[in-house]
Amino acid sequence: MSCISTIDPTIMIYQKEPILPLLEESDVIISSSSSTAMLCGLLLRKPLIIHNCFQTEHDELLERKMVVECKELSDIISSIHTAVKSKPSDKKIDEFIKNVFFKSDGHAAERISDSIFRFLDNNRK
Repeated sequence: MSCISTIDPTIMIYQKEPILPLLEESDVIISSSSSTAMLCGLLLRKPLIIHNCFQTEHDELLERKMVVECKELSDIISSIHTAVKSKPSDKKIDEFIKNVFFKSDGHAAERISDSIFRFLDNNRK
């Protein structure tokens, strides 16, 4: 397993900076689950990887095949290559955005609360 210092010790680790400028400059976005960063990355049309170290089930982005799943840290490099090569099409991203974010059927609050409960259930496990 590689350590980040053996790859490039000049890589900056950000913790409290505004996330949008960082995402805009990123080539690939990696997270342990669907998050605000992942959704912003999707809107920015960035390749996305979920390092599913917590074995999260029922992740919206995973279920809809909008991200590459990496279960083992040793597979992260190949996952990056896969994510860059197999990024969802703009049409698929637009369809996801329309179906998930812009439904005007009167059930937005229900979808939001369901998503919050799923998120809490997944983090509890």
